[in-house]
Amino acid sequence: MGTEPLRDMGRGVIGGFRTARLCDAAVVVEVAMSLTLLVGAGLLMHSFLALREVNLGLQADHVFKTMLRLPPDRYKTAERVSAFVRPVLERIKAIPGVTDAAESSSVPPNNSRDSKIEISGKSP
Repeated sequence: MGTEPLRDMGRGVIGGFRTARLCDAAVVVEVAMSLTLLVGAGLLMHSFLALREVNLGLQADHVFKTMLRLPPDRYKTAERVSAFVRPVLERIKAIPGVTDAAESSSVPPNNSRDSKIEISGKSP
């Protein structure tokens, strides 16, 4: 008869030497995974902050942006929307100090996927 059963009994009632090694290994794996996630989160944050500093080639200073929500039942087609927006843009361009005015369905760099664009003769 070997000494293996006696060795396992030396650790007490909880589970013995093999169970303790398994628990130690689990703790090491958990710490390693935590460190990996922490480093990954740090790198993601660093990349996000670096992206905020990228020059997009646009000068956004002295730019005014607003959103017009037109009633969809009155402005169902692009022609009706354009007929409304054209005079508004002309009035805005006539304001002293305004260099230019334009309309857009989305503003860079935040192009939205749900913008509705109509092209004459094409289905949506």
